[in-house]
Amino acid sequence: MLCRLYTPQDFAALYAIEERCFEPLFRFGRRTMRQFVSRSNAATWLAEEDGELKGFAMVEWTEHKLRLCGGGPSPQGYKSGVPGSEPLPQGFKGGVPGDGSSLPGCKSRVTAYIQTIEVAPEARGRGVGRALLGHIENSALAAGAVRIRLHVDAENAGAIRLYEAQGYRCQGRQENYYPLSRAALIYLKRLDCGRES
Repeated sequence: MLCRLYTPQDFAALYAIEERCFEPLFRFGRRTMRQFVSRSNAATWLAEEDGELKGFAMVEWTEHKLRLCGGGPSPQGYKSGVPGSEPLPQGFKGGVPGDGSSLPGCKSRVTAYIQTIEVAPEARGRGVGRALLGHIENSALAAGAVRIRLHVDAENAGAIRLYEAQGYRCQGRQENYYPLSRAALIYLKRLDCGRES
């Protein structure tokens, strides 16, 4: 099994896996899927065997500004450090570490979210999902993510076993998350264990 990053030429084969894995009501649409694979804050990994696509996984990450305790007074117009809650100070460019635009008393935390892991029916039970999960975790780590989270259908026992075996812990349940009023379990894994925070 070969794992590699997605290229635009892979879209038809990728979407064919989507169609095989999910009934129409539960599928991502083509447009949504194209948006996922083209995001700059995301990675899509493919698993191939003998040149044929057997599965794929998508992860994206988001940077959040956090207020440090005792970090000094908040800049004018910036109180909570919670994205979307208040406007950023004029001239703030995003606070990418090392670019000199970070706010005083703030640090960044990157959180990753697994959009999907899909494996063709004939390739299930052979470690494809586990391999893809490892690759998207590594991509998230490389982007600076300190944790990774996901939603999984509460009835998808195979996926739940995979996530729990890889160190994911259930953080809650969200009712009516999927079509037909199906519930999702919310899982989280720390990626920064053993790393200085």
